[in-house]
Amino acid sequence: MAAISLFARRVVSAVQLPALKILPSMYELLVNERTYSIKQAYQDTVQAAYEQRDLLTKVRGLIEKLSGFGDGVHFDKETREALEALKSEIERVLT
Repeated sequence: MAAISLFARRVVSAVQLPALKILPSMYELLVNERTYSIKQAYQDTVQAAYEQRDLLTKVRGLIEKLSGFGDGVHFDKETREALEALKSEIERVLT
């Protein structure tokens, strides 16, 4: 169990997320699945947390860039299509 505790502290520190978001699923996997390795648990739990943090960083950056444009700005066709596709994906994942 000491290895799990050390591993858990490293995971929480590495992804800078509250332990309550990561530790329950790690514990469940490591304790209940005897063939489940610490390495596999790390990949399965931390990867999702990193992906969410990466997405959040990119979304915040995009918001900052878009807020720099005035109202009624006219984007070229390619940019407008890309923004429409982004809008569609946002609506899909939020519903």
